[in-house]
Amino acid sequence: MEHTISASVQAQSQKQRIKDLEREDRELKQANEMIDKVGVVQFTLHWIGLFVAYLTYSNS
Repeated sequence: MEHTISASVQAQSQKQRIKDLEREDRELKQANEMIDKVGVVQFTLHWIGLFVAYLTYSNS
């Protein structure tokens, strides 16, 4: 009986660990998506800044 309970507890523990890892995986994917979006915004702002500087100096 003890062996059956131990196996059942171990199975529950493994199921919980899988759920936790799946949740962590989703959270990391969301964080990576946000980082990618921030990178695109930074890249765009950098090029806008270069373009404005070009326009400013070319009209001087």
